[in-house]
Amino acid sequence: MNTCNNNEASSSNEQQSPLHGDILQSILSHVPLIHLIPASHVSKTWSTTVTTTTKTITTTTKPWLIIHTQTSRHPYPTQTHIYDPDSSSWIQIIQPSIKYISSLRSSHSNLLYMISPSHLSFSSDPMHVTWHHLLAPKIWRVDPVVAHVGDYVIVAGGVCDFEDDDKLAVEVYDLSLYKWRKSNPMPEVFSQSGSATWLSVSCDERDKKVFVMERSSGVTCCFDVVNNAWSGVYNLRPDPRVVYSVIGYLSDNRMIVVGRMCENDKNVIKVYGVSEDLSKCDEISEMPLEFVECLKRGCVVMTSFDVVMAGNVMYVFSKEWGCEFIVMCEFVGNGGCKWSKVVNMVVKGGCVNVMDRMVYSCGRVGMEELRGAMRSGDRKFVVKR
Repeated sequence: MNTCNNNEASSSNEQQSPLHGDILQSILSHVPLIHLIPASHVSKTWSTTVTTTTKTITTTTKPWLIIHTQTSRHPYPTQTHIYDPDSSSWIQIIQPSIKYISSLRSSHSNLLYMISPSHLSFSSDPMHVTWHHLLAPKIWRVDPVVAHVGDYVIVAGGVCDFEDDDKLAVEVYDLSLYKWRKSNPMPEVFSQSGSATWLSVSCDERDKKVFVMERSSGVTCCFDVVNNAWSGVYNLRPDPRVVYSVIGYLSDNRMIVVGRMCENDKNVIKVYGVSEDLSKCDEISEMPLEFVECLKRGCVVMTSFDVVMAGNVMYVFSKEWGCEFIVMCEFVGNGGCKWSKVVNMVVKGGCVNVMDRMVYSCGRVGMEELRGAMRSGDRKFVVKR
């Protein structure tokens, strides 16, 4: 009887609530995604409205920046922090540590992986809830280029010095057939730089291609995974003054080059769009000088930086340890860029020390991905400002 009365009261409250229908949906459309989870538990009406609202706003939700920190001490625990640009909030995910097999690494914005002589583990979903564990490639590698496109995982170069095999060897794992195959090696142009340290990687999911660029020269080659063929060499050095560059792909299938040069004894970082045939690079925008200075972290000379991107957003960060700022670039409809500075709370909040490894990724997260992450394992989300 009490249960029945409670249900009747709940139904009565929902009917009497002034927030319902289009009014409630309009209000919730302005609420950041992370705060919609508790809102969906208010009542059945709110739950239904949240589901409807998120289907509408997912396309406009900005991609999240995810920072993973791994300590160098056994058992090598890993922490995860997320930056949500829509709410300007940092979120800590308290969860069981990633099962360690080697150092955590990232590639082409949203691929996390760990590789050892016996195993390769990787995760490519936006929240990195699911991990796939494979036997390692047949050739022992210490610093390879790793990419995931469609049903294929590509491992190229980075061969250990003790191996007698080709230093530019490429192996591809077919996730549908559950086996490795040896592919054509990387082009000879990478003979002196065939490892992840010297190369930047991006993936064309539509055409199932992997682009590999030498950071110091802009020399780029393309690997067609389906046809097992390399093509190029392409010169993606948009300006002869560029001394360091990286590449990435936006959701509209545009390749982007981000290059650093020196003008009047000052570091300058510019963003370029690459033509579909990779024949030219056109300047899109220049990072404001004050943000470039933030990435320098007080150094006289900037050494290196990297980017992660998803949707129409790119995050630029220094590869030097302990940088307290990250630069966010939003590609807007008129062909330009909107720049902003993000305080790196992982560093400012004392979540890392000098021995920790920091790994960056970026992904478009919707309500389903967020709910799936909350349901999977023992996870707790703590919102911080």
